[in-house]
Amino acid sequence: MTANALRAAGLTDRGNPPLVEALAGPPLLKSVAPVFDQDHTPADRYGADVLDFVVTETTYTVEVTQQRPGLPFTARFISGETDWYADGYEAGQATHHESEQVFRTPLPEVFELVNYWLLTEHHMAVLPHSWHINSLDADNQLSLLGHAAPARTTG
Repeated sequence: MTANALRAAGLTDRGNPPLVEALAGPPLLKSVAPVFDQDHTPADRYGADVLDFVVTETTYTVEVTQQRPGLPFTARFISGETDWYADGYEAGQATHHESEQVFRTPLPEVFELVNYWLLTEHHMAVLPHSWHINSLDADNQLSLLGHAAPARTTG
């Protein structure tokens, strides 16, 4: 609600705490803050009172390539993991080639077959608008990347 709308409803900013609170900006939050251990027993044993942890961020990608026109398409399901320390610094990265499939069909059908393969074997699917050209692949005539996510059938 804007200040004018509140005032039109008969509320003023003088002596009216709800109006002052409504007009106040949101609280500022720190992006990285220490998390203190509540019971202090495990942390005190190691001489620290800040909880330390590593977060693992997992991404799933599908790469569809074709070496030359007329050859089959190869689809690779790739997972990537990035570990992050509690203070926001990157701890490490790992990439895993989960599986690969070859499709001998025209390109428009490859997208549907990739999703069928991912759904049946991995319970995943490629987000429809995530496909883009992989300009870093110099080994193939065509290279496309798509972001995959957990999926289920609805029927």
